[in-house]
Amino acid sequence: MEFNPRQQDAVAFLHNTVVNASAGTGKTGTLVGAYQARLKAGIPPGQILAITFTEKAAAEMRDRFKRQVLQRISSTPGDGAEGTHWRRVLTGIANAPISAIHPFCGWLIKENPLEAGVDPHFTIWDEDESGAARREVILDLIRAQICEGHPGVQALFRDLQLLQPARHAPRHFTEVVEAALRWLNGLGVDLNRRDRQGRNWLEDRFAAQQAKLVEMRAAFERGCGEVVDAFCAVAGLEHVHGKNGQRLVSASRQIWQSSRALWEV
Repeated sequence: MEFNPRQQDAVAFLHNTVVNASAGTGKTGTLVGAYQARLKAGIPPGQILAITFTEKAAAEMRDRFKRQVLQRISSTPGDGAEGTHWRRVLTGIANAPISAIHPFCGWLIKENPLEAGVDPHFTIWDEDESGAARREVILDLIRAQICEGHPGVQALFRDLQLLQPARHAPRHFTEVVEAALRWLNGLGVDLNRRDRQGRNWLEDRFAAQQAKLVEMRAAFERGCGEVVDAFCAVAGLEHVHGKNGQRLVSASRQIWQSSRALWEV
């Protein structure tokens, strides 16, 4: 793969480097080039950590690393030191730390359970298991809050059902809470904290939205008043020429009467 100047800088980095690029610009190819450059410099595969977001991406990346090394081996004399080096690299890639975030963190904790303060026989839940446990905790908490008479929870419970009665029914209470938690987690909000990165952030945002709502309502009412005044002015015209003009005045009078009744209500 031919690298452009900026990709070459990313491949040959000598210190902590962040590479930010949009889709389709060759990020994976650049990462493979950076990995191969470390291997060429003599760093064993077991000392190079490559982290991806999914296991599928990790498997694809490991395969690309292998193919690059195989190309090196095929173009290098087999009896030389360089050929021996790349064959040793190929063997090491099989067990190199190339994985998604969760498996790597799980391996790291299993290797250091005392330092992490966890049971060394722990297991990592998959998405279905963690989702079921999360929903069960949410459900227990909602039930407890309803029994304690929490006004906010009871108000939400009046609008949303606790559980989804049918597959195509509206979203239930626990699903809404779970979606809200995922949204807050994605924003980096820790609800266990009482500062601008925790509960205060959510409360400040809610207060700002309430203030904006009051402002929008006032602007809407002003606009409605201006429209009503305009219809009132048209309805007050006495001498109008032409059938279209007369129909417009008649319609304006009807609208003005209806809007005045609405405002009085």
